[in-house]
Amino acid sequence: MKILILVAMYQEAKPLVNELSLKETEPFDDALPMRIFINHEKPDIVLVISGTDPKHNADYIGTQAAAVSAVMAIKKFNPDIILNIGTAGGFKDRGAQIGDVYLVTQAFYHDRRIPLPGYDAYGMGGYHCEMIPEIAGALNVKKGILSTGDSLDAQPCDLEIMAKHNAVVKDMEGASIVWVANLYKKPVILLKSVTDLVDYPEENYQDFLNNLHLASHNLKDQFLKILQLFTENKIVVNKTI
Repeated sequence: MKILILVAMYQEAKPLVNELSLKETEPFDDALPMRIFINHEKPDIVLVISGTDPKHNADYIGTQAAAVSAVMAIKKFNPDIILNIGTAGGFKDRGAQIGDVYLVTQAFYHDRRIPLPGYDAYGMGGYHCEMIPEIAGALNVKKGILSTGDSLDAQPCDLEIMAKHNAVVKDMEGASIVWVANLYKKPVILLKSVTDLVDYPEENYQDFLNNLHLASHNLKDQFLKILQLFTENKIVVNKTI
């Protein structure tokens, strides 16, 4: 069993890297910024981080790097299952609290507004995520729909789209990763932990920084529960979806 974990920021991945004693290995190639960490125990784990922009010293967050990471990692490692773990904004008025972890049921985009026949639905996406009963039952998490966009803030039109689709969490990578996984017919699970509240944006940016540590550790704890299921051979993964 080979598990691929895709993460945008090193800070989000650090608790897992340390807990699982993952070792960094050679990159995909010299042109790509992604960092690769592996542990060849059973199950076999590969963790790929999107990397850092050297010019701005900023993590490569967002849909572009996420899609490239997913494509390159799937082609190189051919995983049995993909997990995207990361932080997200939540909605207090829809029950979210800082540190909550969500198991994503569906992912769509809120900022790809293309008002042309056929392109409107394409722009929104609406990709279904894997709901493995054993995992859903083992995790003490909430469940719901994820909205993805390339801005940390949310404009009124974005909020309208998120409300229309009943989104409970908002991130900057998830829908792109699910899209790629579906193209390659790989089962994909998304876990998102809340760092800030989208519907209380007054302290949005500072909340994200303050709560990143808590959210990342909560993600690690839930992933370890999933890993235990695989270690005990309690999950059979359907390799084609």
